[in-house]
Amino acid sequence: PEAAARADAGLGRVAFDEGDHERAIRFLEAAIGGLPEDEVVETVDRLGRAYALTGRYAEAIALFARFLERARDRDDLLETVRFSVLLANTHIDRGDAAAAERVLGEVLDQAKTAADPVARAGIYWSQSRLYMSKDEPALAARYARLALGVLETTEHTGYVAHALLLVAMLENDRGHSEEALALIEEAGPAIQAAGNRYDQGC
Repeated sequence: PEAAARADAGLGRVAFDEGDHERAIRFLEAAIGGLPEDEVVETVDRLGRAYALTGRYAEAIALFARFLERARDRDDLLETVRFSVLLANTHIDRGDAAAAERVLGEVLDQAKTAADPVARAGIYWSQSRLYMSKDEPALAARYARLALGVLETTEHTGYVAHALLLVAMLENDRGHSEEALALIEEAGPAIQAAGNRYDQGC
């Protein structure tokens, strides 16, 4: 079922990118129920936008509101910002500026924080640690990799080193020892450049 859901999600993305939104909706709706938590967000994003692009605003709003609530329940800052923006955009498309303003007002400070690359990486990092504590390694690894991706575009070598070590630890905990070792080897130059003896010892 999970593989079939991934296939439907992929076909839905292709249809969406081609502008065939009705076809995209059919595939994306079929995919959502079978995808794991760490993979469902992108599909929900496209499905809600496809609803809006075909005039099905009520369905888009209901979908985005449901996943916004889920993000808040998980204390997931980045997804809270994502679904707040998607929900606000849909309200605007529907002609309800007041509703859009209410949604954005609740998340504006968080969105400003998330706009800064280092702050955003810190949010990703915190989310990764949160999911580690909840014994959800797939979500923890996803956010650790997002943190690494952001930090690799900055000059903060020490943060990059820590991110690489965190991802390596997560992969090792998931039983992916070869991938963990490769990440540690990749981290070597960044750790040396950062000059932290503790990290070098780890």
